[in-house]
Amino acid sequence: IWAREAEGKHGRIAMLAFAGIMAEVIGIRFPGVDKVYAASNDIFEIHNMAVEKGSMGQILLWCGFAEICGGLPAMNAMLEGSGRKPGDFGFDPLGLGKKNFERKQLVEIMNGRAAMLAVSGMVHHALINGKVQGLP
Repeated sequence: IWAREAEGKHGRIAMLAFAGIMAEVIGIRFPGVDKVYAASNDIFEIHNMAVEKGSMGQILLWCGFAEICGGLPAMNAMLEGSGRKPGDFGFDPLGLGKKNFERKQLVEIMNGRAAMLAVSGMVHHALINGKVQGLP
């Protein structure tokens, strides 16, 4: 049960990472970002600048806070037999998970696995070639 929960979380993070890498490489930026982080498309340079400026520390802090306040109690309740399913935090304001929940959960797991492989491939290509493969 806990492995399925972890796989779901890692998959969600990988999907966000994929979208973030694609946005940075393509050049999509919020206004004012170039003044703070320069105009680089190199994902490692952007990462290092974010570490230096403290952005990555804030991400770690707030994600850790969310995990401790929401993730751990939910996981404990699930392991104690509450009936909660892995990855279901009860947050569905649009009601998208009411029909075919098992199918949608499987699709999310499969897309998460694909995103984990894609991000690892993109990072390794960037390490070897100096750019994300297949992109300008």
